[in-house]
Amino acid sequence: YFVTICVYARKCLFGEVVNKVMLLNKSGNMIYSAWQTMPNQYKNVFLDEIIVMPDHVHAIVEICNNCCESNKSLFNLIG
Repeated sequence: YFVTICVYARKCLFGEVVNKVMLLNKSGNMIYSAWQTMPNQYKNVFLDEIIVMPDHVHAIVEICNNCCESNKSLFNLIG
């Protein structure tokens, strides 16, 4: 699934873009951290990417019935 979640009234709650770089604030880091821990909470979730912007989040997630532990998210392969 491709998911986009927008902040109510599009308020910039997750950080700011400075010189074309997204700088996450405490709330933005919380969103990013929660994304990373989802596979620990939901064994049938396979994560690909997340992009946290000042007023919204884009993410790609796969929900599967037969996920195995060898599935690793693209984030885990990069990070």
